Amino acid sequence: MNESKPVLRGRRRDAGGSRVAFVATVVVHGAAAVFFFAAPNAQALPTVPVYNVRLVAAPRPEPEVRPAPEVVQRPAEQPRPAPSPPRRETVAEAPPPPEKDTEMEPAPRTTPEEAPLPDEDPSTGDDPATLNVSG
Repeated sequence: MNESKPVLRGRRRDAGGSRVAFVATVVVHGAAAVFFFAAPNAQALPTVPVYNVRLVAAPRPEPEVRPAPEVVQRPAEQPRPAPSPPRRETVAEAPPPPEKDTEMEPAPRTTPEEAPLPDEDPSTGDDPATLNVSG
């Protein structure tokens, strides 16, 4: 059997187009870098204002001024005992136990108003449409 390869017409993809694209990308990015970093800064940021301030030290202490009095040591005040609460003479009565209501009415029976269809079984509550699964 003679296998034939398909004939490609036109330029091949790797004929040099990728090199041209790479060079063009490098040139464009280089021009952008020169534009941003080497261009003169037209709008200089305003500088912080500088003020000329004359600092003056505090005056020297005068020797004639009376010094503060010496600290007097006093014994600490003794804490007073807390007053005890007054004694109660009577005992509080216990509240009566709550009355239990043991008689409860049963829940009313619910029956459907309409009879089920002849080919339909009555629902027991465990079919997949009404089954509750916790979780």
